[in-house]
Amino acid sequence: LTLDAFIKFTPILLTANVLAASSVVAISWVISIAAFRGGLDPDNVVIPIESSCADSVTTTSLFIALALLG
Repeated sequence: LTLDAFIKFTPILLTANVLAASSVVAISWVISIAAFRGGLDPDNVVIPIESSCADSVTTTSLFIALALLG
């Protein structure tokens, strides 16, 4: 890994992480509010759904960042 490749790749990773983190936080917030309003324990509902969504959201965010900056 050269310094030039590191400098080119860092903004792509930062953009992907900002997109993924903000999306996962929003998804978690909506699911936890919906679970609480439905009378469900958010700890038992949110974590499995968030874990399932996080991988696909992160992969999609990386593709979007590569398309925009790559």
